[in-house]
Amino acid sequence: MKTKIILRLAILLALLTTCSISTWAQTKSKQKPKTGTKKTTPAPDPQTQNAIQLKDNVIAKTAEYKAKLLEYIAFLEKDAKAKRDNAEKLKGLLDQGLISKKELDKAQAEVTKAQAMVDDQRKEIASADNLIEEVEASKQILLLPPPKIGSYQTTAVMIRYNGGSGFDLSETPELSNFFMQKFGRTLPISAYGQTATHEKMGFDHSNRMDVAVSPDSPEGEALMNYLRSRGIPFIAFRHAVAGSATGAHIHVGLPSHRIQ
Repeated sequence: MKTKIILRLAILLALLTTCSISTWAQTKSKQKPKTGTKKTTPAPDPQTQNAIQLKDNVIAKTAEYKAKLLEYIAFLEKDAKAKRDNAEKLKGLLDQGLISKKELDKAQAEVTKAQAMVDDQRKEIASADNLIEEVEASKQILLLPPPKIGSYQTTAVMIRYNGGSGFDLSETPELSNFFMQKFGRTLPISAYGQTATHEKMGFDHSNRMDVAVSPDSPEGEALMNYLRSRGIPFIAFRHAVAGSATGAHIHVGLPSHRIQ
């Protein structure tokens, strides 16, 4: 009798164990395997978000200003062409003895003046492009840790060196001489000190200048090495901002900031 009871208990225990193992296996098969914890980038704090929004507004306003400049320069170029055509016509009349040299000189002076206006507006467009690049990059700077003196920070968009010597526009001749001796051409300055564009957009660009070279070019690398050797701060922009700015450049001096 006892043997039968023990046998029955053994069979029942075996059945319970089998059911438990089956249930556990089914539960595990339904669970998704863990592939590692997904890292999330923390959102900027409210103050940084506000600063980024202000910079976006500056970029939008500068893009609007640039669009108006492009419309104006199209008008000026048309006017300059008309004056050139008129000067060519008068030159033919002078050859025929039908007008005086004074009339031709006056027409050619008007051509020179019209072309100078076109060139000035092209410089304004370049300044607008540079400002858009600088503000766009400064958004990235907001998300970087505060730079220490002598620090060198680089991203896909820009390179920043926080030199401790500062920069003054009076140092430009020395920098220009270095570039001329190294590459045999004039330093391509695209914005010198406070420009009309920076003034209109409310940015301080005094004692700063922009040089139209790519930091990844031989000229750009040599210029950055020169600046670092003298502790001069700079921000180098690797490429244009799509749809807004046209080219890379190196901003020499401290970052531009909003005029209070």
